[in-house]
Amino acid sequence: METLVAVKGRFALLVFDELGAVSRVVQFGVARSGPDAPMNCGVEISPKDWHTVIAIEPGSVLLEVKPGPFAPNVAKEFAAWAPDESSPEASKYFHQLRRFAIKERGQ
Repeated sequence: METLVAVKGRFALLVFDELGAVSRVVQFGVARSGPDAPMNCGVEISPKDWHTVIAIEPGSVLLEVKPGPFAPNVAKEFAAWAPDESSPEASKYFHQLRRFAIKERGQ
């Protein structure tokens, strides 16, 4: 199990199916007053879930906790359907996901 806790700001956890379609979006963040107040401060993710986390607010800070010991060679595993981080498609893909996450929040 992986645990993500918002220390500051707001985030969107996007969970994907085996083909890369977004199957679930979970908003979480530090509680605030107003209509955004009822929000979890963290989420738990199954190790089997393909996922990414996107900061919704500038300056957001995230604490990520995974079972140890840390193994740098397996710290990141990428899905076959995801663009390579250094490819030109990666930036476009990230911005599409961010727009989707914000839209799901109703902003």
